[in-house]
Parts: sequence; C-alpha cells; structure tokens
Amino acid sequence: MAKSNREESELKNWYANQLRYNFSTRIDTVVHLNQKWGYGEVFLSINHTALNLYREDSLNKTLKYPIRFLRKDYYKKIKFVIPNSQEYEKGDSVYIDSRTQQISIYRDKTLISTVRISRALTDNWF
Repeated sequence: MAKSNREESELKNWYANQLRYNFSTRIDTVVHLNQKWGYGEVFLSINHTALNLYREDSLNKTLKYPIRFLRKDYYKKIKFVIPNSQEYEKGDSVYIDSRTQQISIYRDKTLISTVRISRALTDNWF
C-alpha cells in the first residue's frame, strides 16, 4: 500500500470517503479466515447490481497499489473482510454509510458493533 502507516491510514480514509455507499442489508454468511487475528469474510444478502461497484474500480485507477472494500465473489454475492468476524451471525443487519465511514451491525434491532470502513479495506488481491 502506501509507504508509511500514516500514509496508509490517510489513503484508506480518503478511499472510504469517496465510496458513496449508503445502504442496509443482512448478513448471509460469515466465513472466518484467521482465528488468531479474528478477520473473516461477511457475505451480504444484496444483489450486486443494486450497488455501483465500478466506483471502486474507478478509484483504484488513481492508486499505485489498489485496495478494495466490497467484492463480488464467484457466485456474484457481495462480500467484505471485517475484523472480529466471530461476533457476527447470519441474519444480522448491516448498515454501511461511507459518509460517516461506519459499518454498523445490529442483532434484533440492537447495535452490536461499529467498524470504520477503513479497517475493512484490503489489498486488491485478497
């Protein structure tokens, strides 16, 4: 990514602000990738055509090292990587607002977690 942690943090904050995502959906599946660090993939119950994923492609054309938030998997489901994935379950509600850079996750209408979008950004290969 960027040369220093500060530059990387600034880049991720800039990227998250540019996404213009504002939607809610439900978690379809959680796949735990790294038990030690707690990261996992969250698959969303939303049609990929409802989002402008090309926005991220456009942003990445301006970057030396591409990064991503939302991805389309082989089955055309939308997914993203998130820390503390063990906290989330199928059916949890997700609200993503890039204006505030927040991913808010609710269970039974109760907020259980907020994560900054910049913490869910990964290298493009992931």
